[in-house]
Amino acid sequence: MGSREEVYEKAKDAALTYLSYGMRTESQMRNKLREKGFDNNGDECIIDDVIEFLKEYKYIDDLKYAVSYIEYGVSKGHGMLKIKNTLKERGIKRNDIEDAVYEYGKLLEEEDGAFESEHERALREAMKVADGKEVDDKLIAKVGRRLKSRGFGNDAVYYAVGQVMKMKKDGDEFE
Repeated sequence: MGSREEVYEKAKDAALTYLSYGMRTESQMRNKLREKGFDNNGDECIIDDVIEFLKEYKYIDDLKYAVSYIEYGVSKGHGMLKIKNTLKERGIKRNDIEDAVYEYGKLLEEEDGAFESEHERALREAMKVADGKEVDDKLIAKVGRRLKSRGFGNDAVYYAVGQVMKMKKDGDEFE
């Protein structure tokens, strides 16, 4: 393939090209460089050097990626469980995920002083599903399924479904 320096430069160029399409995790970058054949039959030295370069210049930062993805997931109405699982699948370490959740909470507090809890977001999503409809068992089941499919944790689902059931008991409709 060439001298070590030539291979390193090609790997670095491939990495920068891959980054030009969007933020990446360290794991995604390693996989891409392996896929391109820069692992030299199991020798990860070139890949390690490229990753080190990318980290040094802050081209990849798993914590920053995780915070950004949490913002995206929350804006799309996903629950924290689904967001965390997606981050795990993308190779983010558990500690980085927890740090990102904390950082995201701090960011929200700085912006508007209000951190919307998982329960509040689940209830808001439940109200979208139940909007203007008569509350019956079918609607309650639909709300529960929707929240679970959006990745909300059991406690948030039970809270939101409980609020919907309370509306049923009171004989109200969601407005």
